[in-house]
Amino acid sequence: SVCIKNTCANHTCGTENLPDTTSCGPDPQTCDGMGNCVGCGHDMDCPVPSDCQDPHCSNSPGNTDGTCSTTNKNSGDSCATNGGKVCDGNGTCVACVQNSDCGNDTTCKSFTCQGNNTCSETDAPTSTTCTLGGGGNGNCDGAGNCVECNVAGDCGNNPCLTYSCSGQHTCSSSPKAINTACQSTKFCDGAGTCVDCNSAGQCGTAAECGT
Repeated sequence: SVCIKNTCANHTCGTENLPDTTSCGPDPQTCDGMGNCVGCGHDMDCPVPSDCQDPHCSNSPGNTDGTCSTTNKNSGDSCATNGGKVCDGNGTCVACVQNSDCGNDTTCKSFTCQGNNTCSETDAPTSTTCTLGGGGNGNCDGAGNCVECNVAGDCGNNPCLTYSCSGQHTCSSSPKAINTACQSTKFCDGAGTCVDCNSAGQCGTAAECGT
């Protein structure tokens, strides 16, 4: 056997089994430490078919047939082949086995792991209220993002300011002209505040603004 070597000790011929894991033929054939050339001697002698399977050699103590097999890793174990990220429990690396494998849900986006182990996303409707990354209220943009605004009306409700929402979903405002009517009987002061009056002539008989 290729797994047995001749020896000469004290002028006497003998033999000695080669150590297990010694290669004795095409991979993964190795010596089993008992003089036999088998398919494998240890698990590490067997090829790894995928990162969702562990190799196994049947050459356990008392069993010398030395054949390779595989054991599937647990569902949810990490992997990185075929564009996947988790094992499905059947030896395949897939995108997901549960919703959280696809991403973390936010107010503006939710994730679902489909029956075929692929991910899908659902975006909340435009102007759904959300919390901006730096704090404060924002609005979903319909594409899964929380933004400051989608339309000027999202920016505020001060009757003495003119609001605008940019293409980058950011708000800006400018004061309306002085004496613009606000809150039915009041007037804008030209600096963005609604006041009782800017002059005595706007005060009626109460003369709230003096003379």
